Amino acid sequence: MGKKAIRSVRNVSIKKNSIRCRSISIKKNNTHCRSISIKEAINHYTGIFAVILPVLTAFLTAFLTAVFISISFLVLSSTGACAQSKKEIADKEIIDKGTKLSITLEETREPIPDILALDLKVDVTTAKEAEAINILGAIDNVLRNLNLDYKGGKYSVYKNCWWEKGKQRCTGYKGSIGYLFELKNAASQNQIFEALERFKERYEKKMSLEEMNFSVSQPEWRISEKEYHKVEDELKFKIIDTAKDFSDRVSKKLGKTCYISDIDYDVKRPLPIGPYYGVKAANLMERSIDAPEPKKEEKTVSVRAGVKLRCE
Repeated sequence: MGKKAIRSVRNVSIKKNSIRCRSISIKKNNTHCRSISIKEAINHYTGIFAVILPVLTAFLTAFLTAVFISISFLVLSSTGACAQSKKEIADKEIIDKGTKLSITLEETREPIPDILALDLKVDVTTAKEAEAINILGAIDNVLRNLNLDYKGGKYSVYKNCWWEKGKQRCTGYKGSIGYLFELKNAASQNQIFEALERFKERYEKKMSLEEMNFSVSQPEWRISEKEYHKVEDELKFKIIDTAKDFSDRVSKKLGKTCYISDIDYDVKRPLPIGPYYGVKAANLMERSIDAPEPKKEEKTVSVRAGVKLRCE
């Protein structure tokens, strides 16, 4: 089959008398077998195992330590959560066993109104739009110089139109301006009316003021915002005092400790009379004006509160 080696075989067989052939080389007319004893084989593998064993031991030790730590952490966490859960349940049971009460308290007061509310509206008619704006501006200056407290001052200017025989007809312009005066005394309303009358007499000849009217609503004595807040705060504190007194009496009655857990206020104010513009200037204007003075009527301010108590 040629002069070269035909085949090389390793670890072929184990012979009697503990002889094993590690390798066989078969050449032409020549067979060679190298043999070792079982003792040599044991020593060989024992050396390999001696090298591997420390590595395996260290790995297993680290692995088992990690497993032990993980299990311990889970056990401790579960124990702590269980203890906390039991504490929360116990606290909830204590709260649930407490007594809850709900009552409604109300305090009222009838303060005397301190301002006279007067709604005023002034209407003018002119030939031109710019003239209407100028006249309203002049009226605003006159009223502002009276140094009276008021709100508003909004104005509007529009074409003076109407319907006649199914057709719309327009001539000139109309303007209007409105105020809400808050007067401290009734005599101040006379100042307003007299100032408007003087303005009308002075400017209807100098300016193209074709017509001027003013109207007032039903003047009414009201409670100012400042006084409202003062009375409301006093009533709220009075409700707190009443609630505390009630809580003390309930504590003695039940033999428990009661305290206020919640207060929900509901404040009611008297409704003002709505504006009604219907009194024309022509019916009021005289050289000396003395307008009627509305009577001061007590207004009821009410504060109601829902009070919740908890007793333990």
